[in-house]
Amino acid sequence: MELLHQPAPLLEISGYLTELRKQRNNSIQTEHQYLYIHQVILVYLKKTKFLDDSVTPYLEAFTKEYVAATKGF
Repeated sequence: MELLHQPAPLLEISGYLTELRKQRNNSIQTEHQYLYIHQVILVYLKKTKFLDDSVTPYLEAFTKEYVAATKGF
């Protein structure tokens, strides 16, 4: 999350996940873990105003898909 506090613009979440994987080898091992960390980062970005309200419908849609994909885990 330190990367998010730098003045550089937020361009792609995949770059942050790549950096996380470099720092914590094997920290994301499964598709469900990838979806979880993606969900956490998106919620964090929304709550800290890195993302504006226009993304709310997309975040809600992703959350629905995330819940459906991880049901039972």
